[in-house]
Amino acid sequence: FVSSSSSSSSSSSQHAQKPFTEAHWQRLLQHTEQRAQQLQAQQASIILYACAKLGRKYQPGFISSLVQQVSLQQLQQLPATGLVQLVWALAVLGCNPGPAWFSSLFAACDTQRSKFNQHQLTSLLWSLGKLQQRPPADWMKETLASLRPALPALTPTELSNAFWGLAQLGYRPSRAWMQAWFAASSWVFPQCTPDHLACIVASLALLRTDPNSRWLVLFRRQVQQQLQQLQPRHVATILCGLAKRRNPQPPHWVALLMTHQLQLVQSCRPADVAAAVWAVPKLLYPTASEWASDPRNVPVVRDLAATSLQMLHRCSVSELVQLAVGFSGLRYYPGAHWLKVHENAVAAKHTQLSDANKQRLRVALRRMWADG
Repeated sequence: FVSSSSSSSSSSSQHAQKPFTEAHWQRLLQHTEQRAQQLQAQQASIILYACAKLGRKYQPGFISSLVQQVSLQQLQQLPATGLVQLVWALAVLGCNPGPAWFSSLFAACDTQRSKFNQHQLTSLLWSLGKLQQRPPADWMKETLASLRPALPALTPTELSNAFWGLAQLGYRPSRAWMQAWFAASSWVFPQCTPDHLACIVASLALLRTDPNSRWLVLFRRQVQQQLQQLQPRHVATILCGLAKRRNPQPPHWVALLMTHQLQLVQSCRPADVAAAVWAVPKLLYPTASEWASDPRNVPVVRDLAATSLQMLHRCSVSELVQLAVGFSGLRYYPGAHWLKVHENAVAAKHTQLSDANKQRLRVALRRMWADG
């Protein structure tokens, strides 16, 4: 039984709860910006973190007004969690306060280094990589030394994020640290998603680091097991990352990925096809031409040429160069029509060609015409 008074109270309460509209949101942002100067550093940091978590777009002035409340001196007052959340928020929001601010941040992190856990350290590395703010070498060395014992306990996301951050910063860890990272990542391969796998290989290429053969075997096995979940961008990134390190791969594994790429042709971008074509000769060196002429692989190469033909008018300059270099590396003649359409696409973007790419195109096209 519900009394009439409580029913009336419930009805009025429901009537009072109005939806939070976009107008309310904009009013809240305006009110926050107007009172930004009254905020303490920790309050401004919490608001920035909340803004980043919400994933909305903000006016640059609004974010700047909050960042200004976290002065160089006040950074020292933030707890370890606050520092990590603040840097993560800046990375997500795309706000870079400048070198002086980051110098103070690194100093503040030094004073609280013992309070950071492994999850916070990986978040710091990812955030700094996203912001392209490389810390001093000693700071990086101490941070990685703190993180190394915890590597076996990290999740695939944390391992790939930390590795990606290092790659973006252009910081190559010691050989011992890398061996520990490779060991830890190989244990979590069964839990890795296609995004993790692609991120790891792209980072390997940027760091110019070569894993051992056992790690590569386990990596290829995981890629093969997740083949049906791979999107064209994953395949292109994985093939390109390995190709940039000149790591020869088993021909049947390369053919498997290329066949899968062609099965997803409806969702392929020109960049996905061009990158894959460019990568194959490097992954199969020095037997690329034999692979391309193998009757089992001829349909794959032929379909790649037919697919790329439909995309040539949409390709960027770099993609046009990749396609020419890739097919010439396979010693494959895609046909006079393909070459003519490619020539017209290049002519339309000729002013964008660098001298190096012009030379690559000359060599590649000369070889393809000769093979025809």
